[in-house]
Amino acid sequence: NRKERATRKKEDIQRLRTLVDNALKVDPRIARFKEEDKLKRNAKRNAQEEEAKRLAEEKKAAEEAAKKAVENASMMEEEQKKARQQAHKQLKKEQRALKLAFKSLNFFAPAGATPSDADIAVATEKLDKITAAKNDADALVAIRTELEAAHAAGNGSATLDDIVSKL
Repeated sequence: NRKERATRKKEDIQRLRTLVDNALKVDPRIARFKEEDKLKRNAKRNAQEEEAKRLAEEKKAAEEAAKKAVENASMMEEEQKKARQQAHKQLKKEQRALKLAFKSLNFFAPAGATPSDADIAVATEKLDKITAAKNDADALVAIRTELEAAHAAGNGSATLDDIVSKL
């Protein structure tokens, strides 16, 4: 009898346990409670993961910004280099144009006369002084046009001496 009671008690407890388990599975309040409990337990880990993710994103953004800054700096440097090269080209072009102007203006010798070697040497020395003093293409253009206009007016040599004395 005692043995049967113990067996029935075990069966009844097992039946109640399955009934309670089934009720707990179906009840949304219990599921919500378990989910909240799970979230609380995992909150620390989730926070650490989110922090690591945020730090990784910030690091990536900083690396991209640094890469972009280096790229922009190199582009600016390249543009500046091109501008310097262009300015240097323009300066050399104007120096050649000024030299050709000296030759075409007969080295500022009197009209109809052939310049002597001494006149050519003096004019070349003045040309060298002008090109050494003026490192700006616009200034050389202004000097060349002024000399051409003065030579056309007949006082090119005096204008050349005046320009050289102002340097």
